[in-house]
Amino acid sequence: MTLKPLSSAVSSPLRVLRAVRTDEVVRAAPTLAKLGVRALWRAGELTARGAVRIGGIAVEGATKGRSVLAIVDDMSFEARRIVLDALGEAPTVRPGHAIEVRVVEEGNPDDSRTVAERVSDLLDLSNDVAVKARAHPAYLRVADEVAPDEARILRLVAEKGPQACVDVRTRRPFGVGSELVAARLSMIGRLAGCSDLDQVQAYLDNLERLGLISFSPEPLADTTAYQVLEVQPEVTEALAQARRGTTLRHSIELTAFGRNFCESAGLTEP
Repeated sequence: MTLKPLSSAVSSPLRVLRAVRTDEVVRAAPTLAKLGVRALWRAGELTARGAVRIGGIAVEGATKGRSVLAIVDDMSFEARRIVLDALGEAPTVRPGHAIEVRVVEEGNPDDSRTVAERVSDLLDLSNDVAVKARAHPAYLRVADEVAPDEARILRLVAEKGPQACVDVRTRRPFGVGSELVAARLSMIGRLAGCSDLDQVQAYLDNLERLGLISFSPEPLADTTAYQVLEVQPEVTEALAQARRGTTLRHSIELTAFGRNFCESAGLTEP
């Protein structure tokens, strides 16, 4: 594919104007003038830089084994960016690129858009069938707030499914006046291979805060996991403290947001 220099494309406007009616040329005159002045002013600089950038895209794509169509698409998008740069216009989002590249990161001092303007931009993107969001823009921020042991917990639940947990309460007739002795006891830290088992409750609280997991009131269908859990030292100690206490069976599972996060992070098959 041969790319013509930008300067040659804008230096011969007569070839374009021959195919346009006179009244259309008159209406387009201000835009053409804007195109000519801006583009010619920066043509020399952008042609050299653009050739390097486009060539780099081709080399990088080839070394990574990308398809020819994907490489051509990236080169075409970069060429369009060069033209828009010459006009002083904002670049567009490359089709198929993650939506988060369009959303300015939190705390970026160069972004002066209001909340309404940001949401308006997102709505515009949602109407663009060429833009496919590969990952939720919040995932990068969420990943920064997940501890290594918490990543192990996510991988366990993503691969093995919901995990058993129990609450230990004092036993009262019909449950009236029952008191909570210990909550959310589980073997999830051991099963996930966490390095700091004393922090498992804090890990679970943080994952719940991030919206990645939830504590379901529904027990697992397989009771084997509860039989193993209820003989663990932390559970038997809580039962002894409750003096003839009882366990309430629950489960720990990924939320829909958490499942999608794990899929995007490669922790489970989509």
